[in-house]
Amino acid sequence: MVTLTEGKLICPKCYGNGFRRVWKDADEKVMIEIDCAFCNNQGEVPITKDTLRAIKEENDEVTKKTKN
Repeated sequence: MVTLTEGKLICPKCYGNGFRRVWKDADEKVMIEIDCAFCNNQGEVPITKDTLRAIKEENDEVTKKTKN
C-alpha cells in the first residue's frame, strides 16, 4: 500500500462511526448495525491510491444512478 500523503480520511462508508446501519431484510422495516469493513471499524482510512480509487468508483456509481 503506497501512502500518498500522511494522514487519514474520515471513512466515507460509515462517516467515522466504525459501523453502518442497513436494512435487516427486504421489507425495510427494521435496521441493524453492522461493522464497517471499509475502515475495519476504525472510522478512518489512510490516504492511499487504493482508498481514493474506491471512493471515486463509488461516487461514479451514485452519479450514474441519479442521472438515470
